Amino acid sequence: FQAEDGIRDLVRSRGLGDVYKRQLKAGIDRSLPYFDDAIIPRYHHLRGKIYMDMGAYDRAKEEFEAALTVTDVNYGWVRALALARMGMIEDLWGNREAAVDLYCRVIDEDIPGVGLELSLKFLETPYDGTNEFE
Repeated sequence: FQAEDGIRDLVRSRGLGDVYKRQLKAGIDRSLPYFDDAIIPRYHHLRGKIYMDMGAYDRAKEEFEAALTVTDVNYGWVRALALARMGMIEDLWGNREAAVDLYCRVIDEDIPGVGLELSLKFLETPYDGTNEFE
């Protein structure tokens, strides 16, 4: 009743709404991840893609490297796409040998999807920042 009628103790609220807020804050303070372990690499890949689109290539590469920790077979494509995008960054930096190595890793793993398609494409023609979707 007290939570709904707006009555609050000045020192410490006993309202149910405030109890829920304290529980939520405690969960956030413990830094509990929203995603389970299987999907965390996908989260890192998405962050990496955002950084890449912003031109923050160092940060993007860090996120893509974190995405490589994928262990769930259903998310193997995340690993392939992260490796391909790391190769694309190396191409932008002029490190063609490193880019080719990353593309070859994707091709060797042979996981179908966009990561494999990008790797095959940029193995032949270096990524230049404009030719991803041509």
